Amino acid sequence: MKPKELGVLNPAGGGSIDSMRVLTDAEVKAIAEANEGLVQFQFMEQLFDIVALSRDAFGDFTTSSFDRHKQETSTSILGMMPRSTGARKLTLLANMYLLNFLTAMRTYLDHVETGIKRWYGDKSPEVARFKSAVSKQYDTTDSYAFVWKLRNYSQHCGLPIGGISLSASVIPGKEIFGTLVDGSGLRALRMYFNRDDLLREFDSWGTKVKSYLSAQEQEIEVTVHVNNAFSSLCVIHEEVAAQTRKIAREHAKTLNRFVAEVRATWSDCDPVIMQQSETDPKRYTIQGFMLDEISLLLSGATT
Repeated sequence: MKPKELGVLNPAGGGSIDSMRVLTDAEVKAIAEANEGLVQFQFMEQLFDIVALSRDAFGDFTTSSFDRHKQETSTSILGMMPRSTGARKLTLLANMYLLNFLTAMRTYLDHVETGIKRWYGDKSPEVARFKSAVSKQYDTTDSYAFVWKLRNYSQHCGLPIGGISLSASVIPGKEIFGTLVDGSGLRALRMYFNRDDLLREFDSWGTKVKSYLSAQEQEIEVTVHVNNAFSSLCVIHEEVAAQTRKIAREHAKTLNRFVAEVRATWSDCDPVIMQQSETDPKRYTIQGFMLDEISLLLSGATT
């Protein structure tokens, strides 16, 4: 097998790729391990971003649905009567957005635990700190514990959101779950879980969550629990990131040594790893460096 070489991509030379030197076996191994580490770090960061995006999408859906409700009921008193078919469709869409959030949240936590165990070892202090951060949010934040179990409910029992109420009032100045419109009309959109359905259809809530649900009103408001659970996840993510960024920065330092070596000679060129084909001396396999991620980690911009 042909050796791997440290090379340079030279845009000024028409995109030519030039070799600087042959890499040692130890250097090839170090580069491969560092690249894999950065890929895993980036993957976990992106998973958290997906959770954030899914929470935002749920919020945007709620806002746009409410705005649409206001528009549709703004023309007359009769128009303020909500249509049941519209509410059913809204419930379907709301469940879709909520399921996306629940799945993204669970996927993030599962992959992070796997990644930390792979990096540090199953019995490491880092894994213990992660589990402690998760347990603390579960024990101290009812919404997080409820939403965590809600994912299991939705996977095994049914759609979590029990319904959406669309309502309108002509009582001036009175606000109930909604927004006052022009001082004369009040329109409200409220998404809720059905407490009794949740308790009847699922027997694995656990003592903590079951007690919490039993003490709630029949209709449990959805949005507040989504937002509170996401806030708890942000706390967990900060604990995770504080650990994973440390090792990711070490990987970035390893790769940056090769970047610096190339740019000491070609300051405006990008480094590559190149390997000549066994059968055609004019063909090379080219692998780039994660330059943006390296720069962000070493500049501290990811903190």
